[in-house]
Amino acid sequence: MSNWQYYPVILQIGSRTIKAGFAGDATPIVHISTNSYDLEDSQIKNITDHALPESVSLETHISDEINQLLWSYDLIDWDGNKFENLLERIIHHIHSCELLVDSKRCKVLVVEPIFFPTPLKKAVAKVLLFHLHAKSVTFYPEPIMSVVGSGSNRGIVIDMGWNYTTITPVYDLRMIYNLSRSTTRAGRLIHRDLYKKFEDLGVPKSDLFQFTERFVVQKCYCRDTEDKDRGYNETIDFENIEVPDRFRYESIENVLIRNDLASDDDHENQSPVTLVVKLLNELNIDLRGALSSKTLLTGGVSEVPGLKSRFYKELEKACGQNIEFIQSLGPWKGASLYFSTVLMSSSSTAVASTELHRDKYLNRESFMRDWTDNIYLSAANNI
Repeated sequence: MSNWQYYPVILQIGSRTIKAGFAGDATPIVHISTNSYDLEDSQIKNITDHALPESVSLETHISDEINQLLWSYDLIDWDGNKFENLLERIIHHIHSCELLVDSKRCKVLVVEPIFFPTPLKKAVAKVLLFHLHAKSVTFYPEPIMSVVGSGSNRGIVIDMGWNYTTITPVYDLRMIYNLSRSTTRAGRLIHRDLYKKFEDLGVPKSDLFQFTERFVVQKCYCRDTEDKDRGYNETIDFENIEVPDRFRYESIENVLIRNDLASDDDHENQSPVTLVVKLLNELNIDLRGALSSKTLLTGGVSEVPGLKSRFYKELEKACGQNIEFIQSLGPWKGASLYFSTVLMSSSSTAVASTELHRDKYLNRESFMRDWTDNIYLSAANNI
């Protein structure tokens, strides 16, 4: 292979799942839970509750959850060196055992969450460029790649993940950061609520976290608005345990759909529907029509059966108008499409502004910028 040739690798590192594959592929080769690896060195010691209700603030759940997460937004007592060692082992295994390529021959595009902590981002860059000697690393936010995956260059991206549900307006493939919103009403809060219910049913604590996980994946759904009272007193058998049928939808609807909080409460406590309505009202009138016609729902939690249609109905009801919703392939597939076309083109200007090259990085001629650095740099260049 000539020196100029390389493997374009797409890497998405979530707190609970990792996806990896090659640019141009329809699906990632690697799609694995982070708990498949030994996470003892992840150094997650403290996870704050962000003003969650007392009924779902469980020390036992926090203890179990720590063993499932690769990283957390809370970096209290976080040891960066141990995290780098863990991340190096995981990414090296992905390259050598799953993708079957030498990391030295790879250009890596990392798809990052919108609020990805800067210390973690720097650790990822250091592992890829310093430890594994990748040719280059480029970071792109998940909301932008989700928009690309929808075949558009703008939209309101509602990402329902494990830690947060984020609402991000994107226009011309640029995020409008000052209007981005997030709420803790996401997968973690749903999991905690069901965890407490199953604990009361007597599910063994040794398997309680995984039992809850299996129930969410296999049985949970979101009801239609006209189907509110069906099966409330019925029970189902799940792994030889009698479970009330309402557990299948109750926690999801309470967390993601209903909003029983005052409108002036913190954003992190409000429902995603309320935050989207507020965002639409705060948008510039020139952007409101363009973005409201391109609203998309993504993230692992959004795959719960029935959730998208119910969420769209509730959002239209709250807005009092029809809203056009679009489908997206997701951030990884959007990045695969983007990387295989724009970034591999010699005429592309996107690479020069965001790509970290190994040689320059090791010689300290370039450094990793966060999104605020890019904003200020762009403003300075326009003066």
